[in-house]
Amino acid sequence: MLEDNQPKSRRPRGQGTQLPDGRWQVRLRLPDGRVKAFYGKTLREAQKKRNDARRLIEQGRPLPDDRLTVADYLQRWLRDVVRPGVRPSVYVRYEQNVRCHLIPSIGDIRLSRLTPQDVQAMVAAKQRSNLAPRTVHQMLAVLHNALQVAWEWGLVQRNVCDVVKGPKIEKREMPVLDPAQSLRLLELVRDTKLEGPVTLALTTGLRLGEVLGLRWEDVDLAGRTIRVAQQLRRIPGEGLKFSEPKSRSSRRMVALTGIGVLALERQRERASRSELVFPNSAGKPWEPRALEAAFSRLIRRSGLPPVTFHGLRHSTATLLLHLHIPPKIVQEILGHTSISITSDLYQGRAEPLHREAMDALNNLLSQPPERRLRLIAAPHASVNASDPPDRN
Repeated sequence: MLEDNQPKSRRPRGQGTQLPDGRWQVRLRLPDGRVKAFYGKTLREAQKKRNDARRLIEQGRPLPDDRLTVADYLQRWLRDVVRPGVRPSVYVRYEQNVRCHLIPSIGDIRLSRLTPQDVQAMVAAKQRSNLAPRTVHQMLAVLHNALQVAWEWGLVQRNVCDVVKGPKIEKREMPVLDPAQSLRLLELVRDTKLEGPVTLALTTGLRLGEVLGLRWEDVDLAGRTIRVAQQLRRIPGEGLKFSEPKSRSSRRMVALTGIGVLALERQRERASRSELVFPNSAGKPWEPRALEAAFSRLIRRSGLPPVTFHGLRHSTATLLLHLHIPPKIVQEILGHTSISITSDLYQGRAEPLHREAMDALNNLLSQPPERRLRLIAAPHASVNASDPPDRN
Protein backbone atom coordinates (compact mmCIF):
# COMPACT_ATOMS: atom_id res chain seq x y z
CA MET A 1 0.00 0.00 0.00
CA LEU A 2 1.46 3.34 -1.01
CA GLU A 3 1.50 6.06 1.59
CA ASP A 4 2.26 9.77 1.31
CA ASN A 5 5.30 10.94 3.22
CA GLN A 6 3.96 12.77 6.22
CA PRO A 7 5.05 16.44 6.31
CA LYS A 8 6.43 17.76 9.54
CA SER A 9 3.85 20.57 9.59
CA ARG A 10 0.25 20.03 10.62
CA ARG A 11 -1.14 20.63 7.16
CA PRO A 12 -3.83 18.14 6.05
CA ARG A 13 -2.49 15.03 4.35
CA GLY A 14 -1.59 15.56 0.69
CA GLN A 15 -1.79 19.34 0.82
CA GLY A 16 1.93 19.69 0.14
CA THR A 17 4.31 22.55 0.69
CA GLN A 18 4.66 25.84 -1.10
CA LEU A 19 8.31 26.64 -1.80
CA PRO A 20 9.92 30.11 -1.63
CA ASP A 21 9.92 30.35 -5.45
CA GLY A 22 6.13 29.90 -5.48
CA ARG A 23 6.04 26.30 -6.71
CA TRP A 24 4.21 23.56 -4.82
CA GLN A 25 5.78 20.29 -3.72
CA VAL A 26 4.10 17.02 -2.78
CA ARG A 27 5.78 13.72 -1.97
CA LEU A 28 5.19 10.03 -2.46
CA ARG A 29 6.81 7.14 -0.64
CA LEU A 30 7.91 4.52 -3.17
CA PRO A 31 7.74 0.75 -2.62
CA ASP A 32 11.51 0.61 -2.04
CA GLY A 33 11.26 3.13 0.79
CA ARG A 34 12.58 6.13 -1.11
CA VAL A 35 10.61 9.37 -1.19
CA LYS A 36 10.03 11.12 -4.51
CA ALA A 37 8.99 14.77 -4.76
CA PHE A 38 6.66 16.19 -7.39
CA TYR A 39 6.47 19.87 -8.29
CA GLY A 40 3.93 22.12 -9.95
CA LYS A 41 3.05 25.75 -10.43
CA THR A 42 -0.12 25.00 -8.49
CA LEU A 43 -0.93 22.51 -5.77
CA ARG A 44 -3.37 20.73 -8.09
CA GLU A 45 -0.67 20.31 -10.78
CA ALA A 46 1.78 18.80 -8.29
CA GLN A 47 -0.90 16.46 -6.89
CA LYS A 48 -1.82 15.30 -10.40
CA LYS A 49 1.80 14.35 -11.10
CA ARG A 50 1.93 12.37 -7.87
CA ASN A 51 -1.38 10.64 -8.61
CA ASP A 52 -0.19 9.72 -12.10
CA ALA A 53 2.97 8.24 -10.60
CA ARG A 54 0.96 6.27 -8.05
CA ARG A 55 -1.13 4.73 -10.85
CA LEU A 56 1.99 3.72 -12.79
CA ILE A 57 3.43 1.98 -9.74
CA GLU A 58 0.17 0.18 -9.06
CA GLN A 59 0.19 -1.01 -12.71
CA GLY A 60 3.72 -2.31 -12.30
CA ARG A 61 5.18 0.24 -14.72
CA PRO A 62 8.37 2.24 -14.08
CA LEU A 63 8.28 5.93 -13.31
CA PRO A 64 9.55 8.32 -16.00
CA ASP A 65 13.18 9.39 -15.68
CA ASP A 66 13.10 13.14 -15.08
CA ARG A 67 16.75 13.49 -16.13
CA LEU A 68 16.37 11.97 -19.64
CA THR A 69 16.16 14.61 -22.38
CA VAL A 70 14.34 14.24 -25.67
CA ALA A 71 17.69 14.31 -27.50
CA ASP A 72 19.16 11.52 -25.35
CA TYR A 73 16.08 9.37 -25.82
CA LEU A 74 15.84 9.91 -29.60
CA GLN A 75 19.48 8.90 -30.07
CA ARG A 76 18.92 5.77 -27.98
CA TRP A 77 15.77 4.99 -29.96
CA LEU A 78 17.59 5.34 -33.28
CA ARG A 79 20.40 3.08 -32.09
CA ASP A 80 18.42 0.36 -30.34
CA VAL A 81 15.08 0.30 -32.19
CA VAL A 82 15.28 1.88 -35.63
CA ARG A 83 18.69 0.81 -36.95
CA PRO A 84 18.22 -2.94 -36.25
CA GLY A 85 14.63 -2.99 -37.50
CA VAL A 86 14.43 -1.10 -40.80
CA ARG A 87 16.13 -0.92 -44.17
CA PRO A 88 19.21 1.37 -44.34
CA SER A 89 17.42 3.89 -46.57
CA VAL A 90 14.57 4.17 -44.03
CA TYR A 91 17.05 4.59 -41.18
CA VAL A 92 18.69 7.48 -43.06
CA ARG A 93 15.36 9.32 -43.32
CA TYR A 94 14.64 8.80 -39.61
CA GLU A 95 18.12 9.90 -38.59
CA GLN A 96 17.97 13.03 -40.76
CA ASN A 97 14.65 14.07 -39.23
CA VAL A 98 15.98 13.55 -35.73
CA ARG A 99 19.30 15.32 -36.35
CA CYS A 100 18.10 18.20 -38.51
CA HIS A 101 14.67 18.97 -37.04
CA LEU A 102 13.73 17.30 -33.77
CA ILE A 103 16.87 17.64 -31.67
CA PRO A 104 17.52 21.31 -32.58
CA SER A 105 13.90 22.18 -31.76
CA ILE A 106 12.97 20.13 -28.67
CA GLY A 107 16.10 18.14 -27.81
CA ASP A 108 16.85 20.02 -24.56
CA ILE A 109 13.41 19.38 -23.06
CA ARG A 110 13.14 16.62 -20.46
CA LEU A 111 11.33 13.72 -22.10
CA SER A 112 8.91 13.28 -19.19
CA ARG A 113 7.99 16.98 -19.39
CA LEU A 114 7.42 17.20 -23.15
CA THR A 115 3.95 18.62 -23.80
CA PRO A 116 1.65 18.83 -26.85
CA GLN A 117 2.21 22.58 -26.73
CA ASP A 118 5.98 22.07 -27.14
CA VAL A 119 5.47 19.91 -30.23
CA GLN A 120 2.77 22.17 -31.71
CA ALA A 121 5.09 25.17 -31.28
CA MET A 122 7.80 23.26 -33.12
CA VAL A 123 5.41 22.50 -35.99
CA ALA A 124 4.40 26.17 -36.21
CA ALA A 125 8.05 27.28 -36.23
CA LYS A 126 8.86 24.85 -39.05
CA GLN A 127 5.93 26.18 -41.06
CA ARG A 128 7.12 29.76 -40.54
CA SER A 129 10.56 28.72 -41.81
CA ASN A 130 8.87 27.60 -45.07
CA LEU A 131 9.68 23.94 -44.54
CA ALA A 132 7.54 21.90 -46.94
CA PRO A 133 4.31 20.66 -45.30
CA ARG A 134 5.07 17.08 -46.35
CA THR A 135 8.49 17.31 -44.63
CA VAL A 136 6.83 18.63 -41.46
CA HIS A 137 4.44 15.69 -41.54
CA GLN A 138 7.34 13.26 -41.91
CA MET A 139 9.12 14.88 -38.98
CA LEU A 140 5.98 14.63 -36.87
CA ALA A 141 5.50 10.98 -37.86
CA VAL A 142 9.05 10.13 -36.78
CA LEU A 143 8.48 11.79 -33.40
CA HIS A 144 5.16 9.99 -32.98
CA ASN A 145 6.80 6.62 -33.64
CA ALA A 146 9.57 7.41 -31.17
CA LEU A 147 7.21 8.54 -28.41
CA GLN A 148 5.04 5.46 -28.91
CA VAL A 149 8.03 3.31 -27.99
CA ALA A 150 8.77 5.64 -25.07
CA TRP A 151 5.23 5.09 -23.81
CA GLU A 152 5.56 1.32 -24.17
CA TRP A 153 8.80 1.48 -22.19
CA GLY A 154 7.13 3.51 -19.45
CA LEU A 155 9.27 6.59 -20.07
CA VAL A 156 6.28 8.87 -20.74
CA GLN A 157 2.69 8.73 -19.59
CA ARG A 158 1.21 9.34 -23.04
CA ASN A 159 2.14 10.07 -26.64
CA VAL A 160 1.76 13.84 -26.83
CA CYS A 161 1.81 13.73 -30.66
CA ASP A 162 -1.68 12.17 -30.59
CA VAL A 163 -3.21 15.63 -30.18
CA VAL A 164 -0.81 17.67 -32.33
CA LYS A 165 -2.10 19.05 -35.64
CA GLY A 166 0.15 18.88 -38.69
CA PRO A 167 0.01 21.30 -41.62
CA LYS A 168 -2.44 20.79 -44.44
CA ILE A 169 -0.96 19.05 -47.47
CA GLU A 170 -2.34 20.02 -50.84
CA LYS A 171 -2.28 17.16 -53.32
CA ARG A 172 -0.38 17.90 -56.50
CA GLU A 173 -1.05 15.90 -59.61
CA MET A 174 2.06 14.35 -61.09
CA PRO A 175 2.33 14.70 -64.88
CA VAL A 176 1.59 11.42 -66.67
CA LEU A 177 1.51 10.28 -70.28
CA ASP A 178 -1.63 9.41 -72.18
CA PRO A 179 -1.63 6.51 -74.70
CA ALA A 180 -0.46 8.62 -77.66
CA GLN A 181 2.30 10.24 -75.61
CA SER A 182 3.36 6.83 -74.27
CA LEU A 183 3.74 5.51 -77.83
CA ARG A 184 5.76 8.59 -78.75
CA LEU A 185 8.11 7.97 -75.82
CA LEU A 186 8.62 4.33 -76.77
CA GLU A 187 9.56 5.45 -80.28
CA LEU A 188 12.08 7.95 -78.92
CA VAL A 189 13.92 5.42 -76.74
CA ARG A 190 13.99 2.64 -79.34
CA ASP A 191 17.55 1.31 -79.87
CA THR A 192 19.01 3.56 -77.13
CA LYS A 193 20.35 2.67 -73.68
CA LEU A 194 17.10 3.99 -72.22
CA GLU A 195 14.91 1.61 -74.18
CA GLY A 196 14.89 -1.23 -71.67
CA PRO A 197 14.46 0.76 -68.43
CA VAL A 198 11.81 3.09 -69.89
CA THR A 199 9.84 0.35 -71.62
CA LEU A 200 9.86 -1.82 -68.51
CA ALA A 201 8.88 1.05 -66.21
CA LEU A 202 6.05 2.17 -68.49
CA THR A 203 4.64 -1.31 -69.12
CA THR A 204 5.03 -2.83 -65.64
CA GLY A 205 4.91 0.10 -63.21
CA LEU A 206 8.22 -0.89 -61.60
CA ARG A 207 9.96 1.67 -59.41
CA LEU A 208 13.36 3.02 -60.48
CA GLY A 209 15.20 1.01 -57.82
CA GLU A 210 13.31 -2.13 -58.81
CA VAL A 211 14.24 -1.67 -62.47
CA LEU A 212 17.94 -1.18 -61.68
CA GLY A 213 17.97 -4.05 -59.19
CA LEU A 214 16.56 -6.54 -61.69
CA ARG A 215 18.77 -9.58 -62.42
CA TRP A 216 18.55 -11.95 -65.36
CA GLU A 217 17.77 -14.78 -62.94
CA ASP A 218 14.58 -12.85 -62.07
CA VAL A 219 13.47 -12.71 -65.72
CA ASP A 220 11.48 -15.43 -67.47
CA LEU A 221 11.15 -14.34 -71.09
CA ALA A 222 9.49 -17.58 -72.15
CA GLY A 223 6.88 -17.29 -69.42
CA ARG A 224 6.69 -13.48 -69.90
CA THR A 225 7.14 -12.68 -66.21
CA ILE A 226 9.66 -10.99 -63.95
CA ARG A 227 10.19 -11.44 -60.23
CA VAL A 228 10.75 -8.30 -58.15
CA ALA A 229 13.21 -9.57 -55.55
CA GLN A 230 15.57 -6.65 -54.85
CA GLN A 231 16.04 -2.95 -55.45
CA LEU A 232 19.04 -0.68 -55.92
CA ARG A 233 19.27 2.37 -53.65
CA ARG A 234 21.90 4.97 -52.89
CA ILE A 235 22.44 5.15 -49.13
CA PRO A 236 24.12 8.38 -47.94
CA GLY A 237 27.57 7.56 -46.63
CA GLU A 238 27.44 3.98 -47.92
CA GLY A 239 27.01 4.27 -51.68
CA LEU A 240 24.89 2.04 -53.90
CA LYS A 241 23.35 -0.90 -52.08
CA PHE A 242 21.01 -3.71 -53.05
CA SER A 243 18.20 -4.35 -50.60
CA GLU A 244 14.87 -6.12 -50.38
CA PRO A 245 11.83 -4.37 -51.86
CA LYS A 246 10.23 -1.75 -49.64
CA SER A 247 7.36 -3.96 -48.42
CA ARG A 248 6.02 -7.50 -48.59
CA SER A 249 3.57 -6.51 -51.33
CA SER A 250 6.48 -5.07 -53.33
CA ARG A 251 7.99 -8.57 -53.60
CA ARG A 252 5.85 -9.71 -56.49
CA MET A 253 5.60 -11.42 -59.86
CA VAL A 254 4.78 -9.07 -62.73
CA ALA A 255 3.57 -10.13 -66.18
CA LEU A 256 5.35 -8.71 -69.21
CA THR A 257 3.80 -7.20 -72.30
CA GLY A 258 4.97 -8.26 -75.74
CA ILE A 259 6.86 -4.99 -76.23
CA GLY A 260 8.41 -5.48 -72.83
CA VAL A 261 9.69 -8.92 -73.85
CA LEU A 262 11.15 -7.50 -77.09
CA ALA A 263 12.90 -4.68 -75.20
CA LEU A 264 14.41 -7.20 -72.76
CA GLU A 265 15.58 -9.46 -75.57
CA ARG A 266 17.40 -6.52 -77.17
CA GLN A 267 18.80 -5.57 -73.74
CA ARG A 268 20.16 -9.09 -73.26
CA GLU A 269 22.23 -8.63 -76.40
CA ARG A 270 23.69 -5.41 -74.93
CA ALA A 271 24.32 -6.70 -71.38
CA SER A 272 24.82 -10.43 -71.81
CA ARG A 273 27.93 -10.52 -69.57
CA SER A 274 26.31 -8.95 -66.51
CA GLU A 275 24.00 -10.57 -63.99
CA LEU A 276 22.15 -7.26 -63.86
CA VAL A 277 19.59 -6.58 -66.57
CA PHE A 278 20.45 -2.86 -66.67
CA PRO A 279 24.09 -2.28 -65.72
CA ASN A 280 26.08 0.83 -66.62
CA SER A 281 28.61 0.87 -69.46
CA ALA A 282 31.22 -0.71 -67.15
CA GLY A 283 28.94 -3.58 -66.19
CA LYS A 284 28.40 -2.18 -62.69
CA PRO A 285 25.12 -1.05 -61.08
CA TRP A 286 23.68 1.95 -62.90
CA GLU A 287 23.60 5.05 -60.70
CA PRO A 288 19.89 5.94 -60.28
CA ARG A 289 20.59 9.66 -60.46
CA ALA A 290 22.45 9.21 -63.75
CA LEU A 291 19.50 7.34 -65.26
CA GLU A 292 17.05 9.97 -64.02
CA ALA A 293 19.23 12.73 -65.49
CA ALA A 294 19.45 11.01 -68.89
CA PHE A 295 15.68 10.50 -68.92
CA SER A 296 15.07 14.12 -67.93
CA ARG A 297 17.23 15.36 -70.83
CA LEU A 298 15.28 13.18 -73.23
CA ILE A 299 11.93 14.49 -71.98
CA ARG A 300 13.04 18.13 -72.24
CA ARG A 301 13.96 17.63 -75.91
CA SER A 302 10.88 15.58 -76.75
CA GLY A 303 8.06 18.09 -76.29
CA LEU A 304 6.26 15.59 -74.07
CA PRO A 305 4.78 16.59 -70.68
CA PRO A 306 7.49 17.04 -67.99
CA VAL A 307 7.07 13.52 -66.64
CA THR A 308 9.75 12.11 -64.33
CA PHE A 309 11.00 8.54 -64.42
CA HIS A 310 8.82 7.84 -61.37
CA GLY A 311 5.97 9.43 -63.32
CA LEU A 312 6.14 6.47 -65.73
CA ARG A 313 4.86 4.32 -62.87
CA HIS A 314 1.89 6.64 -62.44
CA SER A 315 1.38 6.59 -66.20
CA THR A 316 1.15 2.79 -66.06
CA ALA A 317 -1.57 2.96 -63.44
CA THR A 318 -3.50 5.63 -65.31
CA LEU A 319 -3.37 3.66 -68.57
CA LEU A 320 -4.55 0.49 -66.81
CA LEU A 321 -7.45 2.30 -65.14
CA HIS A 322 -8.51 3.76 -68.50
CA LEU A 323 -8.55 0.22 -69.82
CA HIS A 324 -11.06 -0.54 -67.03
CA ILE A 325 -8.63 -2.83 -65.19
CA PRO A 326 -10.00 -3.27 -61.62
CA PRO A 327 -8.12 -1.16 -59.03
CA LYS A 328 -7.33 -4.32 -57.06
CA ILE A 329 -5.38 -5.70 -60.02
CA VAL A 330 -3.61 -2.34 -60.48
CA GLN A 331 -2.68 -2.42 -56.80
CA GLU A 332 -1.10 -5.86 -57.15
CA ILE A 333 0.80 -4.90 -60.31
CA LEU A 334 2.24 -1.77 -58.69
CA GLY A 335 2.96 -3.48 -55.37
CA HIS A 336 1.00 -1.04 -53.21
CA THR A 337 0.50 -2.25 -49.63
CA SER A 338 -3.23 -1.50 -49.73
CA ILE A 339 -5.87 -0.64 -52.29
CA SER A 340 -6.51 2.66 -50.46
CA ILE A 341 -3.08 3.88 -51.63
CA THR A 342 -3.99 3.07 -55.22
CA SER A 343 -7.40 4.72 -54.90
CA ASP A 344 -6.03 7.87 -53.23
CA LEU A 345 -3.26 8.34 -55.81
CA TYR A 346 -5.45 7.97 -58.87
CA GLN A 347 -8.82 9.17 -57.62
CA GLY A 348 -8.72 12.31 -59.78
CA ARG A 349 -7.61 10.39 -62.86
CA ALA A 350 -10.50 7.94 -62.49
CA GLU A 351 -13.09 10.70 -62.82
CA PRO A 352 -13.62 10.12 -66.58
CA LEU A 353 -14.22 6.45 -65.79
CA HIS A 354 -16.88 7.44 -63.29
CA ARG A 355 -18.55 9.52 -65.98
CA GLU A 356 -18.49 6.57 -68.38
CA ALA A 357 -20.00 4.37 -65.69
CA MET A 358 -22.82 6.85 -65.02
CA ASP A 359 -23.47 7.23 -68.76
CA ALA A 360 -23.76 3.45 -69.05
CA LEU A 361 -26.14 3.37 -66.07
CA ASN A 362 -28.20 6.15 -67.61
CA ASN A 363 -28.42 4.25 -70.91
CA LEU A 364 -29.50 1.10 -69.10
CA LEU A 365 -32.27 2.84 -67.16
CA SER A 366 -33.42 4.77 -70.22
CA GLN A 367 -34.16 1.68 -72.32
CA PRO A 368 -37.69 0.47 -73.16
CA PRO A 369 -39.01 -1.90 -70.45
CA GLU A 370 -38.58 -5.10 -72.51
CA ARG A 371 -34.94 -4.27 -73.44
CA ARG A 372 -34.20 -3.18 -69.86
CA LEU A 373 -35.23 -6.61 -68.56
CA ARG A 374 -33.02 -8.36 -71.11
CA LEU A 375 -30.02 -6.25 -70.07
CA ILE A 376 -30.61 -6.91 -66.38
CA ALA A 377 -30.81 -10.63 -67.09
CA ALA A 378 -27.57 -10.42 -69.12
CA PRO A 379 -25.62 -7.61 -67.41
CA HIS A 380 -22.56 -7.97 -69.66
CA ALA A 381 -24.57 -7.26 -72.80
CA SER A 382 -23.58 -3.96 -74.34
CA VAL A 383 -25.76 -0.90 -74.06
CA ASN A 384 -25.63 1.21 -77.15
CA ALA A 385 -25.75 4.90 -76.35
CA SER A 386 -27.64 5.47 -79.59
CA ASP A 387 -30.51 3.17 -78.57
CA PRO A 388 -33.66 5.25 -78.20
CA PRO A 389 -34.61 5.82 -74.55
CA ASP A 390 -38.02 5.10 -73.20
CA ARG A 391 -39.94 8.37 -73.41
CA ASN A 392 -42.86 7.15 -71.31
